[in-house]
Formats: sequence, structure tokens, C-alpha cells
Amino acid sequence: MDCIKYYRLTLLFTGMLLISMLMTGCQPARMLVPPDLQQNSYFYECEGRQGFKFNEDFIFGPYAVTNVRRGWTRTDSWIVGKFETRHARQNYEYRVTGPGPDVWYGQAATGVSRSDIRQAALGGEFLWGLTYDLNFVVRIGTETPGRVWTLIMSQEASDRVFTGVLTDEITTYRVEGIDSLEGSSMPLGEAAGYLFTLDGIHVAAVEVINKGSVRLSVLLDDFESDLLATAATALLLYQDISQN
Repeated sequence: MDCIKYYRLTLLFTGMLLISMLMTGCQPARMLVPPDLQQNSYFYECEGRQGFKFNEDFIFGPYAVTNVRRGWTRTDSWIVGKFETRHARQNYEYRVTGPGPDVWYGQAATGVSRSDIRQAALGGEFLWGLTYDLNFVVRIGTETPGRVWTLIMSQEASDRVFTGVLTDEITTYRVEGIDSLEGSSMPLGEAAGYLFTLDGIHVAAVEVINKGSVRLSVLLDDFESDLLATAATALLLYQDISQN
């Protein structure tokens, strides 16, 4: 009986070990994040983001994404009124609430032409590298009147990922698509996520593969965190479109 019990325990232990090894080997891929941001940021994994569906609401950390609409229903000219729906390949809007008192909104348009962006008078710097087909523009602002921000991303035919800026024409964050994964020397071939920098300092990252996640630097104030969380949401929603 002791031999049988020992044999069963051995099988049980071996099975548990194999399961553990399989689970370890099947960890989801992660975007490669610079060490300084990885060590000094709040990490929020998305909950409820499952690709294109009827209800696309989801949350990450203290932020809730609601009122996602494929096609614009808001007509506020301060957001993306200058990028008419008929000029865009795809468009969507969304609402973000967080720990701060402001409610944030975003309106996004994909496939916006270079001429449309020029008409928005954003300056020559933001026209550099823009193509006709793959431009991605998001206007971001709060429910109460205030500064309006524009996220402009572009992807040349030879590029694997988008690059661009987030700006209010006073402050400009650089946004870089990242196709590198943790623990792998092989590029993904498409964006695993996006890295935000300000004056050469990494301040935020959004991972758009798998469940999705957002990192916000501990150095950010509440306004900056809310702004970057809203910009990150636009990129998370864009990835859902591209997968479908």
C-alpha cells in the first residue's frame, strides 16, 4: 500500500510540475519596455478588452473607457470637426474617466489625407513623413473647455509601425511604435505597443497585443496621466480595428 501511495504521489507531483512548466512556457508575449519606465511606472492591465464587439467598454487601473462608437456621434468642432467622416477610412470616438475630476473624450480618424491635416494648421513639423493612406489622427480634450490635444501618427510603406506626436502646439510628446518583445531578438513585424517620451524622458507606454496594458510614469501629475491614458486608449481601440 505504501508503494502504491508513493507511486500516486509521484505521479501527482510530476503532473503538477509539468503543468507548471507548461504555464511558464506559455506566458503571453510582452512589449519590450525601457528599464527606467518599467521600474518607475504604474502598470495597468486592461480588463474587458476583447477585440471588436458590440460593447467595447473596458478598464485599466483607475481608468474606465466607455461610450465607444464606431462612427462619430459627437459634433464638437474642437475635436475632429476638420476631419470629415467622408474623408476618413474608419473613425471612432470614446470617453475616458479616471481618478481626476475631468471627463476626457477622443475622436479618431484613420486614413486621413495629408491635405486634410495641412488644413488643420498644425504646422510643418507635423506634416513630415505623412502618407495618404496610413495617417491616424485623434483629437483629445475634456468635457470642460480647455486645451485640445492632437495625436498624429503615420506609417510609411517601408515601416512596420506608426510613429508620431501628441501635441497641443505648446507641449509635444513623441510617440514611437515598438515591435520588440521581451526575451526575443526577433521583431514582431507589427506594433506590440507604443512608447511616449517628453524631452527624451520615457513617460508612458501602451501595449496593444493580447489583453493590452498601460504604463504611466510615477513622475506624471494627474493631468498628464489622464491625457496620456486617453491617448493610449485611442491606440488600444485602433489595434482592435486592425485585427478585424
